[in-house]
Amino acid sequence: MSNLLVLMLTFFSLTAFAEKPIFKVYKNPSCGCCTKWVEHMQSNGFKLKEIPVPNLEELKDKFGVPKDKRSCHTAVYGNYVFEGHIPAASIKNFLKNPKGAKGLVVPDMPMGSPGMEYGSHKDKFTVFKFRKDGKVIPYDKY
Repeated sequence: MSNLLVLMLTFFSLTAFAEKPIFKVYKNPSCGCCTKWVEHMQSNGFKLKEIPVPNLEELKDKFGVPKDKRSCHTAVYGNYVFEGHIPAASIKNFLKNPKGAKGLVVPDMPMGSPGMEYGSHKDKFTVFKFRKDGKVIPYDKY
């Protein structure tokens, strides 16, 4: 076998077994809407692991989630933080070009956002981008 063929087979074998990074989703142990958000993300191709924790506020402080924009769960993906019921489409776009941001946040728990479905009722809501310096700016509107 040629060296090139061996190199190609090795590359494709390693690529086939490469794991996608996993979102670590920190949540209250009994929160059902957080699990529904995880299902939304999984159905959009993301890998997630739910991690029940007793003190979410401490984690949110650690990860720099803006205090006035917090929600019910916090997801961490590499160096990025995703707070609340963010649509997968916003996260996909963000990950293509984060431009110095720390993450995204959907404050509170708006009805109709992923994981907060309630029949046909949908509140309007904004996804915000937040930076390491604490600045928060609108990113997407739904």
